[in-house]
Amino acid sequence: VSIVPPGEKRVVVHDVSFTLNAGMGLGIIGPSASGKSSLVRALVGVWCPARGAVRFDGATLDQWDIDVVGDFIGYLPQDSTLLPRMSVWRQINFGVGADPAVGAYWLAKLQLEELADRRPNQLSGGQKRRVALARALVRQPRLVLLDEPFTGLDAPVRDELRRVLRRLQRDTAMTTVLVTHDPEEAALLADEIIVLVDGRVVQAGRTQEVFSHPATPMAARLLGVRNLGEGVIEAGGLLRAGAMRIETATPDRVGHRVSWCVRPEDVRLLPAGTDHMGHPGTVIDVVQLGPVAELEVSLAGGGELTASVPAAGAPALGTACRVLVPPTAITVWDDHS
Repeated sequence: VSIVPPGEKRVVVHDVSFTLNAGMGLGIIGPSASGKSSLVRALVGVWCPARGAVRFDGATLDQWDIDVVGDFIGYLPQDSTLLPRMSVWRQINFGVGADPAVGAYWLAKLQLEELADRRPNQLSGGQKRRVALARALVRQPRLVLLDEPFTGLDAPVRDELRRVLRRLQRDTAMTTVLVTHDPEEAALLADEIIVLVDGRVVQAGRTQEVFSHPATPMAARLLGVRNLGEGVIEAGGLLRAGAMRIETATPDRVGHRVSWCVRPEDVRLLPAGTDHMGHPGTVIDVVQLGPVAELEVSLAGGGELTASVPAAGAPALGTACRVLVPPTAITVWDDHS
């Protein structure tokens, strides 16, 4: 589809096309103003595509076809948008066609039974999102749209709700479209990912493949890759980036100026005495992130790399080491890409 907002002439989404199979999770990730919300509006029939169409099982979703939207789609927005005077039970069963038996199921499944008589002002942020999720599911939709559903929540609550939603996806074969800025959220909840920039798809594919091999430097940034740089490919596919020399799997690009990236978890640190392996460096910062430590390593001759290692036994600040990057872990793009 291509989308032009009502009353405007500019195209905000250009030729986006995807097929979503039952039981699949799709993540749409991109910066602000990339067209994510416009795409959601088209999926729920609020906006009609200027070109192309949205189809469910071969039936075209028209802008005015509210019955089709209600039958097919459940929606969890950024804000829970609960009605202030209604109890949790009434919130969940308020919609046309809601089945109280199904409402009772989701009330139990989402651990809301003890909150059934409470009103929104008596709920925490996480409890409100659970109520909103139950309300989205009570009509047994075939597709659930999750529009940045965990925005504004504290980190522990956000993580808990992500895990709840992942279990629901696994246990109920729920079909979902997740809109998010958060690459960790997309990795957790999506089987496939679309990276959207300026209304255009810059990459699409299976989650593991997209994260392992970003298609462009912008995609790498949006996917949370910390190690991004520029350099030149020398003989034998050797990447020269400042004082650093890294083997790559691109011997056919000799002389090319390139951009490159490597994920922190693919950067290996070896003891300083390891001869003829990697590049000498020094640990200049250590951030403990639970079971993982994130290390900033200053490379001899200039440049820095971030490495993620198990927290147990992580090198201390100031430790001399050698840095090794497997050639297959490096993603390289010509500068014009």
